[in-house]
Amino acid sequence: MCGRVAVRWAAVNIDAQCGTVVNMERIMHSPGEAAKITGLSRSTIYRYLGTGQLPSVHIGRRRLIAHKDLLAFLSNPKAGARESS
Repeated sequence: MCGRVAVRWAAVNIDAQCGTVVNMERIMHSPGEAAKITGLSRSTIYRYLGTGQLPSVHIGRRRLIAHKDLLAFLSNPKAGARESS
């Protein structure tokens, strides 16, 4: 039996026979989700958002971080590190 699935902010692969979702990868994350993914605190995520080191978009009242931007941020840890004085 096939069902319907509502999806927001996700790339979806659909089963060709019945049209159901077989794989779903989020393409946008809230700052709280980004904190869980990275292991950083929400405050740290917001600090990087505020400095522009981690790009985000505002959609309505929500602030969202693209998954690709989060991966790019994580792949270059020195970009987010504080400079020593």
